[in-house]
Amino acid sequence: MNKLMQLLPTILIGLSSTFIFQGCIFFIGEPPNGKFLETYKNTSQEDIELVFIGKELTDTVRVLANSVFVMKRGFTHNDDMPVNEFVGDMYRTGGIVQLYSQGQLHKEWQGPPGNFGDSVNDPFNFDSWEVELYQAGEYENPKGTIIFTISDEDLQ
Repeated sequence: MNKLMQLLPTILIGLSSTFIFQGCIFFIGEPPNGKFLETYKNTSQEDIELVFIGKELTDTVRVLANSVFVMKRGFTHNDDMPVNEFVGDMYRTGGIVQLYSQGQLHKEWQGPPGNFGDSVNDPFNFDSWEVELYQAGEYENPKGTIIFTISDEDLQ
């Protein structure tokens, strides 16, 4: 026991040096331009489901009436246009997006992506997304979020 007590300071110094070194790597390795979250806002009076159909995966997101759903997954963008990169990736993976409410299909979007103006609400329309940047220090990792909004007009 006495030998262990004598070695304890050496062991602690070694461990603290390891943690400090690894901590530096953690901060240096941040991805370029940061991480963005994918957010869906439902301003309609009905609960909705967005079904994302890809080549290998189908995913369903349920968004309650007058609420916001933030996907826990995020994506890292490599340029100044996170929406263009995200929508492009969604299209390349075979993206089809379906909008349901009360079990009824209201819309099916298939792309291709582009700028179609503010009057066309379509997840493949770059102009349909809003970018919200977080203040420095507001959140640890995400740089911001991109937001797609569904309204009552989309359910008609």
